[in-house]
Amino acid sequence: MTRTIAQYGPWPGHEHELLLRSALGGAREAVDAWEAWRSRYDLDAIDAGSLRLLPLVYRNLTRAGVDPGSLGRLRGVYRQTWYRNQLMIGHLANVIRALDAAGIETLVLKGVPLALAWYGEAAVRPMADADLLIPSARALEALDVLRAAGWAPRGEPLGWPPRFTGSRAFANAHGLEMDLHTHVLHDCLEPDADGDFWAAARPIVVGGAATRMLCPADQLLHVIVHGFRRSTVPPVRWVADAITVIRRSGADLDWPRFASQTVRRRFRPVAASALDYLRAGFGVDVPARIPGVIPPAGISIAERLEYWSRVQPGRVQLGVEAWCEYRRAAGRESHWSGPLGFVRYVKDRLGVDDVRRLPSAAAAKLSFRRFETTTSRAGQR
Repeated sequence: MTRTIAQYGPWPGHEHELLLRSALGGAREAVDAWEAWRSRYDLDAIDAGSLRLLPLVYRNLTRAGVDPGSLGRLRGVYRQTWYRNQLMIGHLANVIRALDAAGIETLVLKGVPLALAWYGEAAVRPMADADLLIPSARALEALDVLRAAGWAPRGEPLGWPPRFTGSRAFANAHGLEMDLHTHVLHDCLEPDADGDFWAAARPIVVGGAATRMLCPADQLLHVIVHGFRRSTVPPVRWVADAITVIRRSGADLDWPRFASQTVRRRFRPVAASALDYLRAGFGVDVPARIPGVIPPAGISIAERLEYWSRVQPGRVQLGVEAWCEYRRAAGRESHWSGPLGFVRYVKDRLGVDDVRRLPSAAAAKLSFRRFETTTSRAGQR
């Protein structure tokens, strides 16, 4: 029987909140939350979003004094995450060096900088792939460098650079995957969208290769925006990522910058609700009022509609979300607007060059998502 692929919004369920408290809380809270989770939920039936939290749960419980020998399953996931991430980091470092040799700047996004700089340990932050940003103006040169380094686009034909999204997926012969980004956010694709991200970036060393990462305020925004995207896997680890960035940054987190970036990129409803949840649900030290963001006064109807489509389940919301993404990407250019522009947007997102291939490409995409979900569940057994 064909399984319907669920689409999850950003909010954790009760089982996720227990795991988050076990992963992030103090010693007593962590142990109590873990015991409560174990008494109500089956580790053999854990969803993929919860699975991503287990390495962090393992580290926090062992720090709380729990005997590692009693956490055999968690320890196995922790070790597996360490091994896979070390492979990923090593291969990503080679790409960074190759691009640097070609004079192309790089900036690591998502899992790699979070694991190394924020969590301080590669084993506690699982990642399915690596994410690397290059200047959009150097996209064609970067493609040649990646091909020479043994990385090929995952799926052909492939329009490059992408017009309606911020990245494309690549894979190498070792079965590792990397998203090469021409923009930090899929929702902000203007030619000047990333200049301030680059300007405020911080240095980081990845597998011995020098590169850069987002500054704390930008990292927090990126975590929240990425977490508020509908997914086939519960995207609840955005909560752990956001809390970790806030805690580790301390006074170094520039809240006025976070506010200005949020307003500029039209994510006030997303940012306001995310920070309110972190403050109320986990007691995170977030300013009660961030000028321009909390409370989110003067928000446009388009921003509110986009927020609604991201947090509410349903097929109508899926369609609205896709249209909002299209309007962000193409609305600034009049000749890309309207129904024909939306078709071009779908072509670009699916990586096809002929409208006649859209049905088969869409079917393949859905099949791949079904395979991803089924595989991730099978790997939990």
